[in-house]
Amino acid sequence: MITESPRPTTGRAGQPINLTCTVTGSPTPAITWFRDRDVIPNAIFQFLYIPAAKPEDRGSYYCRAENSEGVAQSDQALVTLEGIQQFGVKLTFPARRKREDTADPTSMLADALVGQMIPGSDVTIYSVSVTGTGSLLVTVAAAGDIPQGGVGGALANQITETAEAAGIQVVVEVTRYDGCPMELGQSYIPYWPNFRIQWPELEIGQMATESCACGALNSSSYLATRICGGNYSNGAMWEAQDVSQCSFSNSTLELCQASELPVVEQAVAVAEAVSDPNQIDSETFSVAVDLFDSLLNDALDNPEIVTDVLDGIDSILDVSGDVVKQSQSGNTLLSALEDFAGDIDITPGQRSLTLSEDNFALHAENVDTNNIEGITFSTNSRNSFRSGTVGSSSGSSVPLDAVASIVLPQSVLDRVSSTGSQRISFSLFDDDALFQPLSTPEVFRGLDVGSVIISATIYDATATGLSDPVTARFQKSTPNSPSTCVFWDPLLGGGYGGFSTTGCTTADGPNEVTCSCNHLTSFTILSNTTEPVTQQPPSVEVDDDDDDDADHSAVVYLLLSICLVILLLTIALHLGLRVLRATQESRILVNFCGALFGLYFVTMLAYGEDMPEGACRLWAFLMDYFFVVALIWTFAEALLVFLRQKMPSFDDRFLTRNLSWIFLPIAWGVPIVPALISIAGLDYYGEYRLCQLYNWPFYAFLVAPLVIIYALNWFLFMGTLVIDNAEGPRREIEGRTALCVLPRVCRNDPVTDIRYRMGVWIHRLEQRVPRCVPHHAVPLQFLDFRSHNPPVCFLSSIARGTRATVEYCHLPFEGLRH
Repeated sequence: MITESPRPTTGRAGQPINLTCTVTGSPTPAITWFRDRDVIPNAIFQFLYIPAAKPEDRGSYYCRAENSEGVAQSDQALVTLEGIQQFGVKLTFPARRKREDTADPTSMLADALVGQMIPGSDVTIYSVSVTGTGSLLVTVAAAGDIPQGGVGGALANQITETAEAAGIQVVVEVTRYDGCPMELGQSYIPYWPNFRIQWPELEIGQMATESCACGALNSSSYLATRICGGNYSNGAMWEAQDVSQCSFSNSTLELCQASELPVVEQAVAVAEAVSDPNQIDSETFSVAVDLFDSLLNDALDNPEIVTDVLDGIDSILDVSGDVVKQSQSGNTLLSALEDFAGDIDITPGQRSLTLSEDNFALHAENVDTNNIEGITFSTNSRNSFRSGTVGSSSGSSVPLDAVASIVLPQSVLDRVSSTGSQRISFSLFDDDALFQPLSTPEVFRGLDVGSVIISATIYDATATGLSDPVTARFQKSTPNSPSTCVFWDPLLGGGYGGFSTTGCTTADGPNEVTCSCNHLTSFTILSNTTEPVTQQPPSVEVDDDDDDDADHSAVVYLLLSICLVILLLTIALHLGLRVLRATQESRILVNFCGALFGLYFVTMLAYGEDMPEGACRLWAFLMDYFFVVALIWTFAEALLVFLRQKMPSFDDRFLTRNLSWIFLPIAWGVPIVPALISIAGLDYYGEYRLCQLYNWPFYAFLVAPLVIIYALNWFLFMGTLVIDNAEGPRREIEGRTALCVLPRVCRNDPVTDIRYRMGVWIHRLEQRVPRCVPHHAVPLQFLDFRSHNPPVCFLSSIARGTRATVEYCHLPFEGLRH
């Protein structure tokens, strides 16, 4: 029994090679080794050792084990040597030699060639053997790798020059001996002679995989294979080509034949070949896209073929999305159409050119960027652009009957690299035939394209990160269907494309959707058309998410109102009682509660409202401002407690007596500076349908202050406890100091504020993902400040509100202690 067969091995000439054939059996088997089916003398062990490999050691090795029980043979293992090639050379001597010269020219050349270097390489003629009259077997060896493309041609030149130097006239023909030469295979379709595959040069034992040729295209998605067979002893030979997969449909064969026609005839033939969408499979679609890609480029110099080419493209857009997905050619055609619209000539004296078909439309326009204030492109057709109105106008006014439109603001045109005339193109597609991702993200499953697809392209300009958004409006195919704005990103899905929402916001109405995006590409909406939202009859009791949202909002408003009342009572009590008003702690607390009052008041005003963009940004600005102010006042109080605890007589010091006044301009003034810096770039507010700061200002002006002040507060708190524990034994009455200081430092409840900010952060991240579910159904709702922070605010504010009474009752003890 053979338990381990020899393994394929690649070595170099002059180096050792080891082969192993592990055999078990009883009685002990006799082992025999073979190379290219010839017995290797004296090779009778399980290990075959070649101390210094030579070109003739190359071949297919296997072992055979035999005893009285039977015979077993191992798998074959190919042994090859790098840097070695063999060539068969045929010599033809046309000139008649002199009668007295009896030397054999073949042998003369063989002896003269051995050891020569082939010019321009490190290849040496290793050996030359005469295999017949006028036939040589030449072995060459390279110090490194054989040069790309081989050395067959250089070897033929070397032999010719050597023969001429010896006075011998000869015609040299060199062919590869230990490998299969490059060869044009036979046509694999009868009576269609141009369906032939060009097979590359291969080594013995290798397999070539090539695309099935399709006329002049020379490629397709179907694959053919061919193995280089033979052996090193008798030479290599090509085995039969396997073209079983090259089974083109009749429509594809027509396209392949059309690829060899002149341009004008080709355009007509291709359009006719794809006129029946039902006969187009994925391979036909792929070949058609390759041809249309080439024809669109030819159409720039041959305007007479534009109509045939566009009609043919219109026909293949009637195929199913599955065909396009299997062909993986949708992005190729989209790119070809975009390039065509950017390069096509517009008749002198005209500003634009519109080419409308049933399934798509192209619009190219030369715009004077110095004398225009935005562009609006629109259509009033949903099914056939050929019969509808497709065009553009200056400004941002959208026609009343527009089914889809896109508005480019002036700021977009300012990004062009040159001044004067600028080429802009628009395109329309009635469905998503060309927009087929290989896989659909979970968030988009169950959603369909709910309107036409519209795109805009500005050539030679940066079209991302726009300060003023591009606005696209769509009439819904199914009214009241929940919809989300998306765009086609050709880089997703490994370059096959996919829908995305990055940089786009959605304003969803009953019949129309407005999309605002900070970049250009192809826009549309995805809608849940299977479950449209319908109005319920008044007599029917509806138990849906709207009722839950209404109850949820009522609770939030109630708790926020209680928070505000308690904060007002706290402020009034501390300002009304002289004994409290005179303390630094009271002044700090009043400012802190004032900041919280502003924060909660702004939150209550804007909670649950769909505000316009300006109001949304204002709310975000105020909320962030009041939050940072409140943070600074927590630090002021922690600092005050630390200083007093560190130096019990520090009350007479200037810093302690005036700490609240020192922090007054700092706490209320400093946060305005980063807020103004942020609001200077208005795009930092109101993104992703949440009125909140985002990008780097969010981390620089909100997260950083929170982390820094929170760390400082805990540092001061721990320092206070350490100081108190060190001074405790000195005075009996001061043994209680830690109990008095602990509630002072902790009562600011920084955890509540951290949880509040985390809720804003997580909610902002969630809004990046479009969804058709109510807000409170979000899986991460437990971190959502709008859902759960108001109850915490309520409890926290009650604790802060009772502080005035605690302070008032605590004062006699404070006087006694001091």
